[in-house]
Amino acid sequence: MTQTMLVIATVTQSLVLQSPESWAVARSLGLSITFAAGRDEWSPALAKEAEYVETSSQRSVRPFALWRMATSLHRVALIGEWDLVQVQTPLAGCLWRLVAPQRMRRRTVYVVHGFHFHKDGKALWNAVSRLVERLLLRRCMAMAVVSNEDFVSALELRGRTPRPMLWHLPGAGIDVEGFASAKHIPRDRDFALFCGELNDNKDPMLALRAVEAARRLGSNLDAVVIGDGPLGAQVKGFASTRPWVSLVSQSKYVSAWMARASVLLAPSRREGLPRVIVEALAAGVPVIARSNRGSRELLADGFGTLMRPEANVFDWAQAITAHISARVDTESAGVGAEARRRRAQHYGLDAFCSSYEALLRHCLTMLGTGRE
Repeated sequence: MTQTMLVIATVTQSLVLQSPESWAVARSLGLSITFAAGRDEWSPALAKEAEYVETSSQRSVRPFALWRMATSLHRVALIGEWDLVQVQTPLAGCLWRLVAPQRMRRRTVYVVHGFHFHKDGKALWNAVSRLVERLLLRRCMAMAVVSNEDFVSALELRGRTPRPMLWHLPGAGIDVEGFASAKHIPRDRDFALFCGELNDNKDPMLALRAVEAARRLGSNLDAVVIGDGPLGAQVKGFASTRPWVSLVSQSKYVSAWMARASVLLAPSRREGLPRVIVEALAAGVPVIARSNRGSRELLADGFGTLMRPEANVFDWAQAITAHISARVDTESAGVGAEARRRRAQHYGLDAFCSSYEALLRHCLTMLGTGRE
């Protein structure tokens, strides 16, 4: 008899990049998939892969938005009796564990791609976020985290109690070989690449202003931006008067752009384990990133340049020009393209799928023996 699995996220976009691979693993174990998420432009395509239940799509901590999302998740909890539930994204994870009935919480795996509290966060926000996670910690069967810093945080939250079970996933499953073998998009000039949602956390404007400042310092570098989002109009306005900026909306050819880039700029303020940096490493592309828990893990030991969180545009511009002028020396220092690709392998599809399959098997065994 086929078992069922419900996968929950705040919006469909949060599922798109990981779901095809993880769902293939789940199906190989006899699980049929239903996903619940807010509707966005990604929903129709993903709905062809699994049954879709729409929830509120308002990503906000305002009371009315939280109430709407909590209400929609409660309705989802009443639809059916799933054998296993996987919830990801912190907002959906918190609300699900708050409103789902106990029988569903006992079957829930909470996949943490990044706690809202972190070393670089503001003290008050960290305190509130940590308290919420601590209060809701045991309202699930298992918690799987993807970054080293978050795994340590989860251990500290759980203390000496055995619940929930903790699991460390190696990232979100990235086609390292695909990025390593991608043929680049022909382009006459060198360019710095920004790839990600255009929002305040990802900070695309810092990347663009840094390239502009680097050009003033003598660099001949262009900029390519791949993505869309709330800051799209601001980015377009900036690009409209600067012919050296190229904008690409959501693209199926990220690997080709990545393969051609001279450097990836990753100025995100907060990340769990940033997918785009793993992709750059897989493509052998150097990375300059703002220091956060994910970039620290991926770029330690000389695999990239980490910028202080408070670094300004001029600091970034100097890092860009230093990288461009020292590319040959960097390649000969043992942190070249091949070394980066080997680093990325630790977070590739093979590593992820193996760990994720073991996680699901362990959870199904626990449920089958009644140890919920």
